[in-house]
Amino acid sequence: MAHAFSAFGSAVTVLARSGRLLPREHPKAGEAVAAALREAGVTVRYNATVERVAHTSPEADGFPRITLHAVGGGGGGEAAGECDGGGEEGWALECDALLVATGREPNTGDLGLDAAGVEAGEGGILVDDLLATSNPDVYAAGDVVSGTPRLTHVAGEHAKVAVENALFGGAWRHTSLVVPSVIYTEPEVAMVGMSLAAARAAGVEVEEYSSALAGNDRAILEGEDEEGGFVSILCRRGGDEIVGATVVGSRAGEAINELTLAIHAKVGLAAVARSIHPYPTTGEAVMQAALGFVRARWATMPNGDERDS
Repeated sequence: MAHAFSAFGSAVTVLARSGRLLPREHPKAGEAVAAALREAGVTVRYNATVERVAHTSPEADGFPRITLHAVGGGGGGEAAGECDGGGEEGWALECDALLVATGREPNTGDLGLDAAGVEAGEGGILVDDLLATSNPDVYAAGDVVSGTPRLTHVAGEHAKVAVENALFGGAWRHTSLVVPSVIYTEPEVAMVGMSLAAARAAGVEVEEYSSALAGNDRAILEGEDEEGGFVSILCRRGGDEIVGATVVGSRAGEAINELTLAIHAKVGLAAVARSIHPYPTTGEAVMQAALGFVRARWATMPNGDERDS
């Protein structure tokens, strides 16, 4: 949203609680987005904590004057990532509009769940693998389901699962779904499966294979080769089982589909590497990253002295 409003001509400041953008994703993804925001003139204040917000009555232009009082994140700063280290000294920021991006919660309070015998927790409605609730005649789908990724395409897939299982006797487990996600910045950031940080936290040993879009001819043709785009694929150490992937670049949301299918269908990275990709396409970068797995296992050719002996 920061990038979009900046493109519309607004002066935008992002207050980030963490020390970098997209802290749960691949570090290079946050770096690419930060660079794009910097170029767009967006200011990012890292490690900032908002303590209070005040506003006046609407002015003649229809907007109130909003003042945020915060600590950390610096007091002045430059665009996208140069503003940090404000310490405990407070500072204020005036603006016309405030977007609070703190996530979503399921709105189930007025659904009469108790009367229907449907159990819910703090995170939403409790379901089994088939999306059935504690009332076997009631199924739940989408954002109201406890623990589910709150994404439009997940809600759509839940609807398919619930209809098949509730009406047609199916046994489709929503826990078997492989869920990709996309952040629609410029460049896009698309992810599926584990990130490097998540793999480390889970104790999963992985090997990373990557390819930069700087060498991708489609990206060069489209003038996108200097956006910091890349493909990163994680495999379980010692084999070609894909456990996660990140794609950054224009049309990253399209390129992630191939890797989502590979994880879902248990297609190894070696097979992805040997699948022909049309030229010139951004998707070739997926193949190039996968070829890193193949090349790492090529037999080393003997040098001249070894051949002579």
